[in-house]
Order: sequence, then structure tokens, then C-alpha cells
Amino acid sequence: LGLAARDAHLSRSDLAVLHAIADRVGDTGTAWPSVRRIAEDARVDQRTVTRSINRLCESGYLIRQSGNFTSSNVYRLGT
Repeated sequence: LGLAARDAHLSRSDLAVLHAIADRVGDTGTAWPSVRRIAEDARVDQRTVTRSINRLCESGYLIRQSGNFTSSNVYRLGT
């Protein structure tokens, strides 16, 4: 999270979304909150969450694995 905080390409919303996901990472190194849950935790709207997740994945701070129709995406923190 420290590297992301110093990345000038990321917005405050991006950092809030990353922090909201990081807070939910468990012992397996993964988190699977819904976009709605991330939006509530980060105090941003759901469209902002989607855009931020895309930016964070493109920047390597987050790894997203698509869930199926009954589950949320699975997230891992990048390196």
C-alpha cells in the first residue's frame, strides 16, 4: 500500500478502493467483496469502484480473478 500511496497516477478514490479491498484480505491472501461492499467501505460510488479496480489492476497493485455468476470477483494484492 505504501508504493501505491506514492504513485502520482492513482487518485484518492483509487487508494480508498485499494485500502477497502486490502482490509478484507484473509489468511489465503485473497478477498472477494462485492463492488457494492467496496463502494460502501471506500465511501465512493460503484462506478468509481469499477474504474479504480481497472486502474489498480493495470498498475499491478491488484490482481483480479473473475468470479462466476454466483460469486464476486476474487482479488489479490499485487507486488
